[in-house]
Amino acid sequence: MFAEILGWILLGIATGTIGSLIGAGGGFITAISLSVICVNAFSGSLAYAKMKRIDYKAGLLFSLAAVPGAIAGAVIINYIPGKLFSLFFGFILAILGLYLFISGGK
Repeated sequence: MFAEILGWILLGIATGTIGSLIGAGGGFITAISLSVICVNAFSGSLAYAKMKRIDYKAGLLFSLAAVPGAIAGAVIINYIPGKLFSLFFGFILAILGLYLFISGGK
């Protein structure tokens, strides 16, 4: 039992570390990796704050738009059927992919 729990913790740490380094997250594999990603993000934020490389004004403005949007999205998603959402999301991804292909990723 202890070995199994230790194995899951080590898998979570490895997944979270590698996933956050490449930008993939890793939460899809273990929930433990989310805590590792949180620690990585926090330590990175502290390092950037020490180097004075954080634009707090832009962060605040982004938050003012993102927080209400996230709340509205969480409420609205309850009224949209799953298949319709998947179709719409796939369409948006296809359009973005086409845009990136045509623009050369710029």
